[in-house]
Amino acid sequence: MHIKTKWIDCECNVVTRRSRNGIDIRLSSPEGPIATASVCRPARRGHTWLKGWSENEGLPEALEAAGVVRLTGETAPAGYAHVQEAEVLM
Repeated sequence: MHIKTKWIDCECNVVTRRSRNGIDIRLSSPEGPIATASVCRPARRGHTWLKGWSENEGLPEALEAAGVVRLTGETAPAGYAHVQEAEVLM
């Protein structure tokens, strides 16, 4: 699927896998890893927390546009930034 943000503009595979804190979301291409979208924070079943700052700026919204997640509108502090809660659709 095509993902486009300020820093990423490519065809990539979106891999989701269950972890003890929720669902990890990682982007990769045949050349190698591109980004890790999720953070290690306990989440509700079927949900994850996404980082959208620095090199991941715009990534939560791009994943929603691609149909990977649905952003819930909930946020939580993560250091000096905030993470966004998302329901994983894949």
